[in-house]
Amino acid sequence: MKAKKRKEWVIGLFTLIVLILLVGSYIYLKGENVFKPVSRYYVKFDNVDGLYVGNRVMLNGLGIGKVSSMQYTGRAGEAILVELQVSPDYKLNGTARAGIINSGLIGGRVVKLFDAVGSGPFLKDNDTIPGRTEGALAESLEETVGPLIIRVDTLIRGLTMLTSHVNGLMTEENTTHVSEIVANLSVTAGQLAGASKKLQPILSNVDVAIGNVSSAAVAADSAIGGANEIIDSLRRIDFGAAVASLEKASQSADSLLMALQRGEGTAGKLLKDDEIYRQAQSAIASLDSLVTDIKRHPKRYIRISVF
Repeated sequence: MKAKKRKEWVIGLFTLIVLILLVGSYIYLKGENVFKPVSRYYVKFDNVDGLYVGNRVMLNGLGIGKVSSMQYTGRAGEAILVELQVSPDYKLNGTARAGIINSGLIGGRVVKLFDAVGSGPFLKDNDTIPGRTEGALAESLEETVGPLIIRVDTLIRGLTMLTSHVNGLMTEENTTHVSEIVANLSVTAGQLAGASKKLQPILSNVDVAIGNVSSAAVAADSAIGGANEIIDSLRRIDFGAAVASLEKASQSADSLLMALQRGEGTAGKLLKDDEIYRQAQSAIASLDSLVTDIKRHPKRYIRISVF
């Protein structure tokens, strides 16, 4: 009897331990921590398509909590009341807004918090956050890619029709003409290549000419600099004083000429006195007679003695 009761106790204890482990595993897999306090916030959405209990709550790319429950309220514009459990380590600013967005092609939907970082005032436990819903990824792709697919299909049809027309135009005769055009283009390309080679020496000469022009420009600059120096020197000359000196010299020359005309001084008497002229003429004539007589009778004037 005692052994039977002992066996029942062992089975019951084992069953309890298994149940505790199963509940703990379930709570762990859901990401809940019953031993750690959480802050609860509520968001009202008109549509929570793709959102489930246990989905993450994201703030600037970081998971800070999860969706703990969703309840239907029946009110227009805020039909679903979603409860968020967030770690109390994160203080949410009073301007916070929540949105349901796509986390990727296969990542499902998450609740993302916007404008939740600030200096306060902060939200308190059980406060309500304004919410908005972003369309599901499939709907977004359909809205965005759908018109693009229609345009691409139209473009493909147009290209197909153009290809058909081109194929219809490409008869044997047209193909021959196109081949001739391509051959002519090849010849033209070769001629352009030859012309470019001939242009290279010309361009070199142009470079030399440009260098010569640059040297001439430098020389011209030097000449202009010298001319500027000469002009500066002329500017420093006192032309007024020079003109005054010339006028003074001109006046002195006029006075001298007037004195000569009046017969003043030795030079004036020589110019004005006829007697002096006659005496000079007589003296010249006497001197000429003396020279002539010396030539005729040198012995009268020159005596040579030999010792």
